[in-house]
Amino acid sequence: IQLLRNCRAFRRTVEAASRDLDPALLTDYVYRLSGAFQKYYQSHDNTVLCPEEAPRRARLAICTAVKLVLRNAFALLGVSAPERLDSPTS
Repeated sequence: IQLLRNCRAFRRTVEAASRDLDPALLTDYVYRLSGAFQKYYQSHDNTVLCPEEAPRRARLAICTAVKLVLRNAFALLGVSAPERLDSPTS
């Protein structure tokens, strides 16, 4: 739920960055959201692709929300991001 609250802060962050002419507010937000998502994704309690349908769908919805917020933030900052990150091969 905290991760969704972080996503909801996007609009306020964009408004503040625009008002103050301070893109660093947006880059700081992206950094914090990315870190929060990394912790969420790696948590053993939140295995995204779990066998039960209801939690799996909810967790995938959270991942999609974060993806959309990051995509919009990157677009505002003029930064591109890969559509997919693959694990490095050994």
